[in-house]
Amino acid sequence: MRRVVTGLARRIREQYARPGAVAEQAVSSVRTAYSFVAEASTMARFSAALQESARLGLRQGLAKGIAALGSNGNTFAIYAFNVCYGSRLVMYHGYQGGTVFIVSSLIIIGGVSLGSALSNIKCFSEATAAAERVLEMVRRVPKIDSYSDAGDRGSRVSASAPP
Repeated sequence: MRRVVTGLARRIREQYARPGAVAEQAVSSVRTAYSFVAEASTMARFSAALQESARLGLRQGLAKGIAALGSNGNTFAIYAFNVCYGSRLVMYHGYQGGTVFIVSSLIIIGGVSLGSALSNIKCFSEATAAAERVLEMVRRVPKIDSYSDAGDRGSRVSASAPP
């Protein structure tokens, strides 16, 4: 689930660059767009650029929905298993019914709580996708070595202003 959501978040972020470029170009040259009556065509280009982002957003929502539905289905399946197994423990092995019920309830509550805590994976995955770009810039090796002594040096530096 995390991989799917992270991959979709990364692709959505990359896709937003296209409509951002269209909007930036339109705003920076608003007089030209207005003089050539290009508002409608610019809006059409912007809308077309947003279509892929919208499609990816729908896929991300579907993935999250399937995960939520699956987690609820798992909760009920585990509860049914606990009731079935717990009743066998009470009937055939002499366990106390209250103890079996409490343990079964704690298992369900713990699982639901863990699932709720893991719902923040979206935030972590988006932060991870954003951090990748920052780390890419940090790890970049510049073409100019700032520690190198090679190159031309001035013979004399004067602090006075030129006449």
